[in-house]
Formats: sequence, C-alpha cells, structure tokens
Amino acid sequence: MKRLIYLSMVSLIMLGAVSCKKSEITKNSIIIDGVSYTTEANVSKSGLQNGAYIIYFFDAGGALFLECSASFDGKKIDLTKKEETDGLWWSIEDALGGKQLFSVSSGNGWGSNGRFKAGTLRVKKGKESDSSVDFNIVLEGGIITDTNDNKDHTIEMDINGPIGLVNGFE
Repeated sequence: MKRLIYLSMVSLIMLGAVSCKKSEITKNSIIIDGVSYTTEANVSKSGLQNGAYIIYFFDAGGALFLECSASFDGKKIDLTKKEETDGLWWSIEDALGGKQLFSVSSGNGWGSNGRFKAGTLRVKKGKESDSSVDFNIVLEGGIITDTNDNKDHTIEMDINGPIGLVNGFE
C-alpha cells in the first residue's frame, strides 16, 4: 500500500512538472501569435563593424528585423523599458507571414506602433567567420500591444547557431 501511495505521489509530481512547461518553443524557431515560423537569417556586416547587431529573419511571406546595440551582448534586456540611454537601443519589427503586426523599439522617437507589456531579450554573439556569425538569441514571454489594431500579440524566439554574414539591408 505504501508503495502504491509513493508511486501515485511521484506520478502526480511528474505530471505537474510536465504541465508547468514555460513554452512549447523549440530551438531555432520564432513563434508569433502561436504560429511557428521557420526562417533563414542574415546579419549585417557593416552593422557589426559599427557596434550594432542588425539581424534579418525571413520566410517566403515576409521578414522580422531584430536590431540592438552590441553593448547589450549577453545581457538580458527588459523589453518593457522604452528609454534609450548611453547608446543602448533595440528594435523589433515583424512582417513574417506577409503582414506587419508590430514595430517596437526602445527609443521614443523611432516610430513604434506598439509597446511590450512583458518580455525579455538576450542576444549573445559567438564566433565569427568570413561567411557567418554564431548567435544565441532568446526572446521570452513577449507580449506586445499594437496601437494599430489595439490587440495583444505574442512573440518568442530561440535561435542558436550560425547566421549568414551579408553586406546589405543597413
């Protein structure tokens, strides 16, 4: 009887641990409003040379731009903070799937059409070769209120690996 109670308790604990998963996001994916996008990505060579990470994720229907100052490298950014200070800035613009949902940035004069209600971002640059740069990019718990449609949109990212190095789209 004790064994049955013990196994029942262990089963309940295991079941609880499984149901408490934070997110269903998988490595190297972008999920916006519950839709998972498989994308290719490029990073701007001249942006890197000028202290910025300008990364362009694209699929057949559109693109998502992620930009931030290299000074943020490895630091967790609270996306609800909109102030730009000491050259630290970030910007996220979504048009994956063929329609623009939001454009959000830390700067007040950047023409944002939304704001983050929640979310954190961490961008970490790794080794660089002649053709690519390794990045680890994690955006967790992103909730954006879009001023165009007055709806909340969700975004999560987990990107880890090489991103193509290009000269364009500055």
